[in-house]
Amino acid sequence: MNNVGMVFGGRSGADTSTSSGMTMVESGYLSGENGESTVLDVSVYQIYLLFTREITISSGAIRGFRAIQIARSEDGGFQRQYLASSTNAGITITSGTDSITIKPSSTSYDVYYALYAVL
Repeated sequence: MNNVGMVFGGRSGADTSTSSGMTMVESGYLSGENGESTVLDVSVYQIYLLFTREITISSGAIRGFRAIQIARSEDGGFQRQYLASSTNAGITITSGTDSITIKPSSTSYDVYYALYAVL
């Protein structure tokens, strides 16, 4: 009997020159007080994971957080869905043709984010 070990994105022990697993595409910080936003390009890979953490500026407490899966279709469009999210939100997310725009939902919140390509 053979045992098979698996890791997210490929087989355990697989040749990593052809299978790199998750790759960070972009990460950063958005100031709600300064009205900052960013546009994330989701046109290159087939599957992405976006993680956010939203902080209340006055107290430093977590306002919200989320994990979002983004999947491209064969026709070039994409869909997104929440894998997990908190009850409260401190972020606004808008889909474009090949991009997602994120920004704090209020001047009271700061947002930290990380976008990963999976496939």
